[in-house]
Amino acid sequence: VRLTAALGELAHALEDSSPKVRGAAAEALGRLGPAARGAYPALLHVSKSDPEAGPRNKASIAAIMVGMP
Repeated sequence: VRLTAALGELAHALEDSSPKVRGAAAEALGRLGPAARGAYPALLHVSKSDPEAGPRNKASIAAIMVGMP
């Protein structure tokens, strides 16, 4: 239950107004690896559409680390 809640919070943080928060959330999801596979669509979205390069790059790496669902 805790992991599910944490994944939801991190996925929500991918939409934060701060690029630092979005990037940190992507990194955290990536570190969780396959356990965060449910966040793959959100990571993919950020990797393609975030206005800042930092979160885009971190989300791209995280998407690879969590893997496709």
